[in-house]
Amino acid sequence: MVGDGKQMSWTVSDVMSDDPAAVRRASELVAAAVVTTTAGTSLASAASLMFQHRVQFLPVVDSAKRPVGLISRARLLKVFLRSDELIRREVAKIVQEVAAGDARALDVTVTAGLVSLSGEVSTPTLLGSLIQRTASVPGVVGVKDEQIRVLSESRSAASGDRARA
Repeated sequence: MVGDGKQMSWTVSDVMSDDPAAVRRASELVAAAVVTTTAGTSLASAASLMFQHRVQFLPVVDSAKRPVGLISRARLLKVFLRSDELIRREVAKIVQEVAAGDARALDVTVTAGLVSLSGEVSTPTLLGSLIQRTASVPGVVGVKDEQIRVLSESRSAASGDRARA
């Protein structure tokens, strides 16, 4: 999280090595491997590629498929190895930004990277935005929202009950 309160979107370019030796190594890997990524790729996608193809290094290429850097599994994983408390604080800030007036009605807990949100939000759109932003926080492995009640749904259900009566 950047100090100005804006959410940082982590990408491969944030953790790749672009020193000349790494670029040479990336060139060798590009010649031998089919699997590459770009600097704008999300870290989650890069991690998934590395896992699927069982590789320790992933060459980073530009739009012309020329090597521009290299990402190692170790450097990539450092971003994801964040404490639950750091993740909880970042998600709490997101809740404050996105839910504004509803923020007091939401609780955030994090266990082993799994974020649990509980409480009330005003609309399904707000809930969707919270889940999307929370899932993008580095270190988050999943988001549970079963304990959230959407107030607009309960109001419309109550209105429908009165209309049928």
